[in-house]
Amino acid sequence: MANPVIKLRAELKQVSEQFENPFAYPCLVAKLDVCERFMEENRDNSVWLSYGRGSVRHITNGIRFDLIKSEWMDGSNFYGAPLFYGWSLKQIEDRFIADDPDSIPEKVAVAYLHYQDHEEFVEQNN
Repeated sequence: MANPVIKLRAELKQVSEQFENPFAYPCLVAKLDVCERFMEENRDNSVWLSYGRGSVRHITNGIRFDLIKSEWMDGSNFYGAPLFYGWSLKQIEDRFIADDPDSIPEKVAVAYLHYQDHEEFVEQNN
């Protein structure tokens, strides 16, 4: 079986080629959809076990981070966008504030926790 990261990178390259600007948010949202689908399809493989730079998880959280933290020229804000398997960062944080984290689906909660780790890593290394 091919390395999952190589397979994902090939899929992401195909997505990028469909957009004029591969760093614009429409392309990033399309790439995030590919990453989430890829992680769902490969749930039983080593995709979930790898945390390092360049891993599928790192790529996925890098896209989420770019969407949420970037200042977009048109004023777009992705805090309320469904970037975590159909859930937004706002929805997830509201559930934690309301002390109702059990109502968050497991894959969403895991994605959120991994995103927080990624965010902390980026902030510490910049």
